[in-house]
Amino acid sequence: MLHPLLRVVCLYAAGVLLGCLGGQPLRSLLCPTLLILAGWLNLTLHNRIGSDHDLRRLVGDAPVLAEVRGRLAETPDLRVRTRNGEPRYRTLCELDVTGFRFHTGSWMRATGRIAASSAGTLGPAFCRGQFVEVNGVLSRPDGPRAEGLFDYAAYLATRGVHFQLRTDGPGDWALASGSTCGPPLTDRFMEWARATLSRGLPGDDPATGLVQAMTLGWKTALTDEVEEPFIRAGTMHLFAISGLHIALIAGMVLAVLRLLRVPRGCCGALLIPLLWFYTAATGWQASAVRATVMMTIILGGWSLRRPSNLLNSLSAAALLILLFDPRQLLQASFQLSFAVVLTLALLLPPLQEHVLRLLQPDPLLPAALVPRWQRWAGKPLRWLLLMAATSLAAWLGSMPLTAHYFHLVSPGTLVANLLVVPCAGAALASALASLATGAWWPWISDVFNHGAWFWMHVMMGISERVSAVPGACHHVASPSAALLTVYYGTLLVLAFGWIRAAGTRWFLIGSVLVMAGLLAGRIQAHRASASVTVLPLHGGLAVHLKMPGKTHPMLVDCGNTNAFTSVLQPFLQTRGENRISALVLTHGDQQHMGAALLMLQQFQPERLGLSGVRFRSPSYRQLAQAPLPEFVTLTQLHAGDRLEDWTILAPPEELKVRRADEGVVVLRGTLHGSRILLLSDLDMTGQRRLLDETPPEALRADIVITGLPGEGEPLIGDLLRVIHPALIVVGDDEWPARRRASVRLLSRLRASGAQVLSTREQGAVTLRFHRGGWRVSDATGNLLTAARTQSGGGSD
Repeated sequence: MLHPLLRVVCLYAAGVLLGCLGGQPLRSLLCPTLLILAGWLNLTLHNRIGSDHDLRRLVGDAPVLAEVRGRLAETPDLRVRTRNGEPRYRTLCELDVTGFRFHTGSWMRATGRIAASSAGTLGPAFCRGQFVEVNGVLSRPDGPRAEGLFDYAAYLATRGVHFQLRTDGPGDWALASGSTCGPPLTDRFMEWARATLSRGLPGDDPATGLVQAMTLGWKTALTDEVEEPFIRAGTMHLFAISGLHIALIAGMVLAVLRLLRVPRGCCGALLIPLLWFYTAATGWQASAVRATVMMTIILGGWSLRRPSNLLNSLSAAALLILLFDPRQLLQASFQLSFAVVLTLALLLPPLQEHVLRLLQPDPLLPAALVPRWQRWAGKPLRWLLLMAATSLAAWLGSMPLTAHYFHLVSPGTLVANLLVVPCAGAALASALASLATGAWWPWISDVFNHGAWFWMHVMMGISERVSAVPGACHHVASPSAALLTVYYGTLLVLAFGWIRAAGTRWFLIGSVLVMAGLLAGRIQAHRASASVTVLPLHGGLAVHLKMPGKTHPMLVDCGNTNAFTSVLQPFLQTRGENRISALVLTHGDQQHMGAALLMLQQFQPERLGLSGVRFRSPSYRQLAQAPLPEFVTLTQLHAGDRLEDWTILAPPEELKVRRADEGVVVLRGTLHGSRILLLSDLDMTGQRRLLDETPPEALRADIVITGLPGEGEPLIGDLLRVIHPALIVVGDDEWPARRRASVRLLSRLRASGAQVLSTREQGAVTLRFHRGGWRVSDATGNLLTAARTQSGGGSD
C-alpha cells in the first residue's frame, strides 16, 4: 500500500497552517502563485495520459495499418488544391476514437482524438456526431519538412491531437452502428445558408464562394490562388469569423427587436442564444468564441442596465476560453485575435482623441466664420482619420505575431484595410440580410446576394492591386523573443500610462533604440552567418547556400513546381529571403529544375548558372526558349569556372551525354575552413570522368552532399576513397520509392568511416559553420552532430 491520501492530507494541512501563520503579506503572495499553479495544473491535466487505453500507450511511433472506430468530432471539411493545373480534393476531420484494431488483430478499447484525411470527398451522411469505422495508416503527425517550416505535429498537439489517419479514399470509410439519423441542426443550417447565399450568382465565380467563406466560415472556397492576394495585402483576417461578424449580427437583430419595442431583458434572452448558435455553426473559431463571449457579457450588462468595460470583457473571454482549453494559448489564432483586440482597446482611444483634437476648429472662431469647405469636409475627414487610426492600431498589435507565424510584414495593409474593411462590412451586411429574407422573400434575397457579390469583387480588386505594389509586403525571418518582449512591453507601458507624461518621450526613444539595436544585431548576425541546407523535394534536391558576408543566398536546383510551392518557396520565405543572388541548375532533370521559371519570377536571382551540356528534357527546352528577365545574367558553367565563391569541377567543355545525370554541374567550396563538395545526381559514368579529369587534391572534402542518380549508385568506391569525407549527406526522400536510399547503399557509405545522414530519415539537414568546424541539425532544429575540420577531412 502506497497510502496516497496520506501525502495529500499532509500537504493540505500544511497549506492551512501557512494561511493561518503567514499573515496578509504572505497571503498576497500566495494568491497570485495559486493562480499561476492553477493554469499549470489545468494544462497538465489536459496533456496527461490518464488511461491505459490512451492511443499514446497503445500505438508506437512507427506507422501501422489499422482500423479505427469512433465519433466524428466535426463535419468533414473539404479542401481544394491545384496540382499541375488540375484541382485535387482532400477531406479533413477530427475523430474521437472509441476503439481500434491492427490490420490483422482484434478490436481494442481506445481513447483519444485523431486527425483523419482522405483523398476525394465523403458523402453527406458523414457529419458531426456520426459513428464511423475507417481503415488507413495510423501514424504520428508529420513534423516540419525543413527547419522553420510549418510544424503540423506541434499544431495538432495544441488541439490535443497526437495521431493522424491517412486513407486512400471514401471506400475506406463506413458508418458504424449507433450512428444518428441525420445531420445536426447546425449542419442543416449551413447547407441551407450556402444554398441561399449562392442563389442567383454564378457558381464558378470565386467571389460567390468568398461571400460564403466570409459569412459562414466555409473554408473550401479559400484555395491557394484565391488566398494569395488577401494574405499579401494583410486582409485575410476578414475571412475569420470575428467581432465584425458578431457585432453586425447583434446590431441588425437588436435594431429589429427594439423597433418592435421588445424589452431589454427579452432582447438579451433572444439574441445571446442566437449568437452562440452562429458561433457553433461556423466551427467554433477562436476569434468567434472570443467575440461571442465579449458580446454576451456586453449584452448581459446592457439587458440588466449595468455598465460594461471592454478590457474586463476581453479578460473574461480569455479566462473562460483558457479554463475550457488552456492549450489554445499556444495557438496562433488565439494570440492574434486577443492581441489585436487588446491593442485596439488600449491604443485606439488616445489615437481617436488626438484625431479629434487635430480636427477641432478654433474655439474662439464663430461658427459662421468657419470656411464652407471645412464644414463640408469635416465629417468625411474625421471618419477617414478615425478609420486610419483603427487600421494603424490593429496593425501595430498584429505585426510582430504575423512576422513570427507567417514570416510576413505588410505595410500595405494600412491602406488595404482602410479601403477593404468598409467593403467587407457592406458585403457582410448584404449577406446577412439575404439570410434574413431568404426563407420568405427569395427575390429580395437575390438582390442582397448580388450586393454581397459586388462588394466582394471590390475587395478582391483592392487586395490584388495593393499586393502588387512594390514594397507592400516583405517576407521576414521570425523576430527574436527579446524583440517581441521589448515591442509588446513598450506598447503596454505607453497604453496603460505607467510612466509620467514628461518621461514618455525618452522612454519611447529608449525603446526604439533598444529594438533597433536588437534588429541590427540580428541583421549583422545573419550577414555573417554561413550555412548549407539540403532540402529533399519529392524526388528532387535543392541546396541552400548562405555565404558569410553575403546578404542574399545562392540556390542549387529548385525542384518541380509542386515541390517549389509546397516546400522550397515557404522555406525561403521563413528565412526572410525575398531575393537570391544566384540560381544554379545542375542538370536538365524535371525533378531538379521544373520550377526554374517560377523561381526566376518569384525570387529574381541576379545570375542563372546552367550546365554547359545541352539536355533533351521538356523543362530544359522550355527554359532555353523562354525570354529571361533583364535582371538575370545567364552563365554557362564548365569545369574550371567560378560562380561567386564556388569552383565548378564538372562538366568539361563540349561534353555530349546520353542521360542528364552524366552532365551534372559539380561544385566545390570552402566555408570557414570546411571543404564542401556538391555532387547532385552525378551517375557512375560522370563520377569516373570526374576522377579521371580532376586532381585528387581538388576532390578532397570534409562534407559531401549527393543525390541519387537514375541508374547506379552515388559515390563509387574509388571516388569515396579520394574524397575521404567526414560527413556524407544523402538527399533522398520517402516518395517516390525509387528516390529512397537503400539500406545496402547507406551501409556501404558508413563502412568508409564517414557519418552518413539521410534526408528521408532526418528531413532537411542544415549545416552551420564556424571557424574550424560545423554543427548539423535536422528539420526540427535538433542538433545531430558537431565536428571540427581536420586537414585530411576527418572529424572528432
